[in-house]
Amino acid sequence: RVMLRYRDGARVMAGTSVSHPVLGRTAELVLRTLQDAGFPLEYAARTYPTIYHYTVGFTIEEQARLGLDYAENPYTEDMLATQFDASRFPLVSAALPYLFDDNTDVGFEHGLRIILLGMRAGVSSLHSAAPGDQ
Repeated sequence: RVMLRYRDGARVMAGTSVSHPVLGRTAELVLRTLQDAGFPLEYAARTYPTIYHYTVGFTIEEQARLGLDYAENPYTEDMLATQFDASRFPLVSAALPYLFDDNTDVGFEHGLRIILLGMRAGVSSLHSAAPGDQ
């Protein structure tokens, strides 16, 4: 949400030096949250870049959908409908309302949930692996 407050906020964040205090606070918060959810620190640390890159990348796309960098916003429902030939791309055409949903919170939360479920499955497999299989 903070990145969305500023035009190109996600692009600025993506280009921020790893030594910047904001990144330290962000990483600390995410690592603490993951540990509190039961993830071991090493696993949380190795997964943190996935969460960070997903968040920044999603936000860059979300800001692009505002259409501020285009003479005519290509992300409007009418423009999107003309971009894909339904006979060539029937699944894409049918999925447009979900691929470019105006409610970006739903899309973001769905993607983050997939990442977290994958993390949970990964930790579970570590615990169930035979010694030496890790």
